[in-house]
Amino acid sequence: MSKILNNLICTVAIFALSFLWIYYSVKSVVWAVTLGTVIALCAAYLIWRIQNKSGKLKQVKMQNKKAVENLNDFLMYSHNNAELLGDLYRYYGYDVTKVDYDSFIATRSNSSTYVCADFTDNTVSANAVRAAIVNAKRNNIQTLRMFVCKVDEPTRKTACRHFDVSFVDAANLYALLEQSEKLPIIPQAKKQNNGFVAKYAFCRKRSVWYLTSCIFLTLISVVAYFPYYTLGWATVMLILALYSMFNRRFNPTQTSVSLDQLG
Repeated sequence: MSKILNNLICTVAIFALSFLWIYYSVKSVVWAVTLGTVIALCAAYLIWRIQNKSGKLKQVKMQNKKAVENLNDFLMYSHNNAELLGDLYRYYGYDVTKVDYDSFIATRSNSSTYVCADFTDNTVSANAVRAAIVNAKRNNIQTLRMFVCKVDEPTRKTACRHFDVSFVDAANLYALLEQSEKLPIIPQAKKQNNGFVAKYAFCRKRSVWYLTSCIFLTLISVVAYFPYYTLGWATVMLILALYSMFNRRFNPTQTSVSLDQLG
């Protein structure tokens, strides 16, 4: 609902600015309405595309690619992946019972899942998946979740035919660890420091202020003696509002990724 409202408000602001700029330039209401409507509709479509694209889970997998690779390497040589993943599950309200250094049983609301980490290979092998399924059965657990670097589709389909199993790759694991503040200390994976002032000025929360200023200045320009100056600042405020709303550099990623979602 917030995305629709943001799109609507931005579209109206763009139409109003376009209408006034065109009207003051050509002194024709018809041209101003026509061109303003076309510009506003095109802008609404572009905003909708940007919103949908930024909301997809695949964007999580593409960002911080180097950091994900560093995490992947770290997990390949870690001696106790069960401890790291166990802390993650406790963050989400699970009780954790350790089985070995790479697996444990996670329980919540009388439902248990066998959790296994296998970062031995860049693509998890069918034998590794088979062994994890067998261990889950031996512990009388009906579901399995494997944390892996990657899994190919044939292996996934074969595993799902034999057991209730889900896979979480390194990219999604990075997102989970990042938002729960459980990332291990990996110097190469430190996030870029963009500066406090820039983060404050261009974060998504500031877009409301910029958009409000834009609307106010646009209304003022209607009665202003010299409207071009006011319209110019209103346009600047709109550009700042759109940038603050959609930029990824100064906005922490709101992935909404959860263990349940990835299951």
